[in-house]
Amino acid sequence: MQRATWKRMLGIAILVCGVAGSFADDAKTGVATSEPVAMAALPMDFAPVGARSMGVGLAFTAIADDLTAAEVNPAGLAGIDSAELSVHGRTSANDAPLMFPGAEQALASANFFRSRSPQNLAPLSAATSAGLDETVSSLSFAGVAYPFERWTLSAYGSETRSLEGTHEVVVDDPFFSDTYRTLRSVDTAIRSVGLAAAVQLNERVSLGVSVRQTTFEMAAFEEYQIDYFRDFEFPSATFDHVDTLIDRSLIDDDDTDITYTVGVLFSPSPVMNVGLSFRAGGEYELSGRSLSASCTDFPGQGSCDPSDPETYTYDSDPAGDPFGLEIVVPDVAQIGVAWRPRERLALAVEVHRLLYAQGRYISADDFGEISLDRGGEPEVSEAPADTLEEIEDANQFHFGIQYEFAVGAGDLPFAVRGGAFNDPDHDGSSELDTDRMHYAVGCGLTLQHVAIDLAAHFADSVDEVLLSLAYRF
Repeated sequence: MQRATWKRMLGIAILVCGVAGSFADDAKTGVATSEPVAMAALPMDFAPVGARSMGVGLAFTAIADDLTAAEVNPAGLAGIDSAELSVHGRTSANDAPLMFPGAEQALASANFFRSRSPQNLAPLSAATSAGLDETVSSLSFAGVAYPFERWTLSAYGSETRSLEGTHEVVVDDPFFSDTYRTLRSVDTAIRSVGLAAAVQLNERVSLGVSVRQTTFEMAAFEEYQIDYFRDFEFPSATFDHVDTLIDRSLIDDDDTDITYTVGVLFSPSPVMNVGLSFRAGGEYELSGRSLSASCTDFPGQGSCDPSDPETYTYDSDPAGDPFGLEIVVPDVAQIGVAWRPRERLALAVEVHRLLYAQGRYISADDFGEISLDRGGEPEVSEAPADTLEEIEDANQFHFGIQYEFAVGAGDLPFAVRGGAFNDPDHDGSSELDTDRMHYAVGCGLTLQHVAIDLAAHFADSVDEVLLSLAYRF
């Protein structure tokens, strides 16, 4: 019975420390906002894209020749010489792990007990998991622009890449007859509506600004559960038993902020453009609830039906204790150069600086290390977990190429495009290496009043297809 007691207490301690930490210790007694937690650990694209910009690997800051310039570099809108209506759609097939620190908590918990058992059992290595494997389709951008003599005004709406998926780890311990489960799901989107304006100062310089209302939406669920925690191997537990421990956190909320993009486009020569822009990501306060519960089939301690919440004993309000979470979407600074070495050939290179370190990220200090004191009771120390790493500001390097030629009897302008860019590791885990290279190809056909562009984007974590339609009056 003594072995069962310390094992149960350690299980409760792990639930409290391991799972609550994954929401960055934001659980509070009352709805309060803790220090900001940035979204770097989620594999999201923070730049709204169309098929033209993606076709050149997002090296678009110095090109900026369609309506998506309103968010990439609004100074490019000054080059639009006729009224234009534009619609962009995107389908994304995700294939990436849900990059929350502590995602392997189930396996870590099982091995914690095995390492402290009298038999000093070897660690388990088998775990089953599923990543962010959902396919999401959305209207990524829609806008209208109207040029005046020197000014261009635009109104638009955009959706930064939606993200949906689940991550699950299930570990069965054959010695203790325990099952450890970690389940996380996430559904996020960033949607904006805004106004943009650009002015042509002279033949070489244009300036632009866009201001938008941005809404961050998140539906996130996390549950850590241990089943069959009373073990057959204990002499006092040789009866039909169930002992389940649950820790659960849920967020289903949204918040808005006013964000902006400012940019400049400079043409030092007729064949070269230099573009600079700064895009503010915004801060968003969300609320959620967390609860801890257990149920036991044990003499004098009641009955347990894992599917019936009424049989659980709650360490919190059965509806969950409220907590607050502040999300910081990173600001992005961009500088790029576009050059036409030949009339039909264009090359573009640029650097994006993603300011991930604006927020306080989930760090090693959010997790404790559990150990036994001399009396056999669990205690939690503040020793950092070696699976976590600090997330720092990062640089993305983009390269794009476009070649134009005429097709058909009407010599219609047709463009083929290609591009590549890197996505540095920013998952917050030393056990994951999520450095990614992204590759893109695209094409575009211009008719009398209509431009049609198509692009495909490939990486280990996502495959995308983008379609853009523009009508010029």
